[in-house]
Amino acid sequence: MRVRLTHLALSLTLTAAGLTAAHAQEQTAPDPREALQRMSVYLGTLDAFEVQSDSTLDLITVDDQKIDVGAVTTYKVSRPSSFVIDSRTDRRSRRFIFDGSRLTVYSPALGYYASVPLSGSIAEVLDAAAEEYGVTPPLVDLFHWSDPAADPHEILEAEYIGPATVDGVEADQFAFREAGLDWQILIRRGDAPVPMKVAIVDRIDPTQPEFTARLTWNTSPGFSADTFAFNPDGDDRPIQFAAQ
Repeated sequence: MRVRLTHLALSLTLTAAGLTAAHAQEQTAPDPREALQRMSVYLGTLDAFEVQSDSTLDLITVDDQKIDVGAVTTYKVSRPSSFVIDSRTDRRSRRFIFDGSRLTVYSPALGYYASVPLSGSIAEVLDAAAEEYGVTPPLVDLFHWSDPAADPHEILEAEYIGPATVDGVEADQFAFREAGLDWQILIRRGDAPVPMKVAIVDRIDPTQPEFTARLTWNTSPGFSADTFAFNPDGDDRPIQFAAQ
């Protein structure tokens, strides 16, 4: 009986210690909304940045086969209102250029481009391009996170998943839920809380496609004067945007 009581006491002690440790971890866990806000504030301090995204997107074939399509996208951003986005897959390439007054979408492989005058912050320009012309570059949330003039998404649920690493870099993983959308973000720890990985699931689509991107950052890029200028080649041909 004494042995059994000893084992019981030890079990209760270990259980209590486990609960205490779990409680301590819960108390020190970063708040997801505060972490997102801290990331957004930091990104807003960057006058310029360059990001490379290595991403995959689920697509469904006519035979209901789910396949992954990979893309490499480079974002070059100079505030307050200039960007170049180069996105390349095995099937197509697109370049999105905004010089502060005009948005141009260019297909280098096909030699076509369309240009339209737009103004406002980067996020406002991208919102207008999506609403008026159906133009949506990959991972436009990147610009909403870093633009103080952008409207925040309505987050219904937020959860801290735990510590993680991305390419050997320490990060914290968070999960968020919006109406019809689940997404995760891994934010780098330390004084430069940039997003390192993003995963987005569309819950409205019955197939629930997922977009995943790993991000590599350069927060001190050296852009030249013509980085954000579009200069078509002699064989490139202009076309018109189709209004939505």
